[in-house]
Parts: sequence; structure tokens; C-alpha cells
Amino acid sequence: MILCESLTLHPWRPDFSSAGLSSPHWTRVRCDGAELMNSVEGIAWEEGNPVQVILCEECGCPGCATGNYVHMSTLADHVVWTRPLIEELDQDESWRALEITPPLVLEQHGIVATPVDQWARLRKINATVPGPEQLPRITRRALADGWQMSAPRPHRAQCLEAVIPLLEDRLAGTEHLQKEETIALLAPLIGWLSANPGRALEGRICQAEAMGADIERLYFTDASQFHWPAIALHQGRALLALSDDLVYVPGGQDLSPAF
Repeated sequence: MILCESLTLHPWRPDFSSAGLSSPHWTRVRCDGAELMNSVEGIAWEEGNPVQVILCEECGCPGCATGNYVHMSTLADHVVWTRPLIEELDQDESWRALEITPPLVLEQHGIVATPVDQWARLRKINATVPGPEQLPRITRRALADGWQMSAPRPHRAQCLEAVIPLLEDRLAGTEHLQKEETIALLAPLIGWLSANPGRALEGRICQAEAMGADIERLYFTDASQFHWPAIALHQGRALLALSDDLVYVPGGQDLSPAF
């Protein structure tokens, strides 16, 4: 997960001369050096999920280039991006599934979370950027997608149901837990995510250190440099880790025996 506490805005002008078009004024947005979008002004925000956030730089037309789509939702006081949900496509658009792929920032970090005060800066540039109140709350399915994609690509399961079999085959352990202990802690969390995937969540993103949680990084038997900060321990309970320093803390109806 990447937490965008300070967005960097870069005004620029693409060259549309090859398409016989005038070159518009665009704003590129970055977070910690990672490109989030290349045109706040040109994105078809009004079309809703999934939305293409990096447009063709030859003509600026949404959908001209493939990929770079996100699913937008909210989690407490953050606007959250996760990989697009293919089921959001209309039946007559199902052929587009192979084109509706996430941008590099999601491939690398799994989730992008932007505080609402930073998101408001985008709305000052383009009034069609949706306000947090216009977006759906994040669901278990979307949170699971982001959590899975935070795993290093060589050890990333294709679906939530494949996580435990993959770990049984490849996990060495964590800094403090044996393989069997780690899987036993993760299994109820994965079961909770799977049980009602469309349910909206009421939790929040927290800094692990600030709340006294310990991130457990999963290491794999191939002895590579890759690790996955997948789980955190806090006061005797397991939580989903979203990065090396961020965790998901459940709240309200999120609470279940898994926590």
C-alpha cells in the first residue's frame, strides 16, 4: 500500500499534433515519485468505476490505450484505489476484461490511499472529480484484492482461495512465527474476507507503530529478497497488514471472530 499524504501536481501539455488536435493543459499527479494519473482534467470521472487514470498521450481519449484502470472507493477518511472489479462491466462489455488492467502503481503497491484533504486538491482542478461522499465504501472484496496485490509478484496468489495453498507450498515463516503459526493466524482473516465479499467496511487505516502493532513479514523458501508484510499482531489478535508500516483496523460491523 502507498499512502499519499502529499500529492505532487505537475502542470504539463501533451503533444496531440499527430492526431491533428490542439494540445490541452493537463495536470499530472504523483505520490512519492509514483505516477497516479497523467490528466486530472481529461479523465472520464463521470463514468464511474472502473475509471482509466492514465490516458493516451497521443490523443487524450479515454479507452484509446489499454490498461491503467482502478476501482475507486472510500475507507474512513481516505479515497482508495484498488484493482478494477471486472464484474462492474456491463454484460455487453465483458470482452473488455483483458483491457481493464491496473496501473503500475497498483501492481507495485496493491492499494493507493489518499486522505480526503489531498483528494480535495484534485476537485479544485476539475469539478467532475468525485467527492468522497459520491464513492462507495470499500468492500471486503476490494480490500482483499489490494491485500493480495501487496504480495511480491513471484508469490502472489491468483485469487483469495489460493493464498493458503500457496503459503503451504512456499512459506518459510516470519521473523517471529513458524510457518504453521502464520497460516493458522491468516486462515480466519482470509475466511472473513471471503465470507461476504460485497459487504462494505467500517474500519480504518492505521500506522502500526502508533498503535503498537507488530508487522510480521512473510519470507519464502526460495531465499529471495522478496517479503510480504501480510499480517500484524496487536494485543493478541491478528490484523491485515497493508504495507511495512500500515494495518487495517476493523470497526463497527467489521468485527467478527476473525479479529
